[in-house]
Amino acid sequence: MEPGIHNIMKKMLYFIFVLTILSACNKGKSVTDEETILKHTVIQYNMLLAEGYRNFNMSELRTVATEERAMKAYYHMSALGEGREKMDAQQKSISFEEIKFLTPDSAELKTREEWDYKHINIDTGETKFVSSIRYDLKYTLMRNNSSWLVSDIQVEGEETTN
Repeated sequence: MEPGIHNIMKKMLYFIFVLTILSACNKGKSVTDEETILKHTVIQYNMLLAEGYRNFNMSELRTVATEERAMKAYYHMSALGEGREKMDAQQKSISFEEIKFLTPDSAELKTREEWDYKHINIDTGETKFVSSIRYDLKYTLMRNNSSWLVSDIQVEGEETTN
């Protein structure tokens, strides 16, 4: 299969995944369009963050994160690279526990997420470290014109599950 077609199929699968997640999150709740946009922003942030670590390129993260937030991810990715290591992160699940608008231009989302991580030696391709972690996270998002950007993430709880 051609690389371009592979990327298109990957993005289509991601879109279907996002729709499935959002519809599951919305069952039995009255959810505003703005809340749906916030959830989508967090999901997209996580997807682009994982892709950035895998590909050593965090530039796409700026589409859903503030410059400061994207730079924090970039510095961490660079530090791993200097250690001749890259991270392959896979989000296994996400549930939205709480959404709170702090002001018309800022919001907090609390999530529970499960991630699998592999640390891979760049030179040998050998997997050096594997872990599964469940997080309770608090995302802060800021409105930027007509879109929302992730500006901060705080870990409120963490548990290794393997």
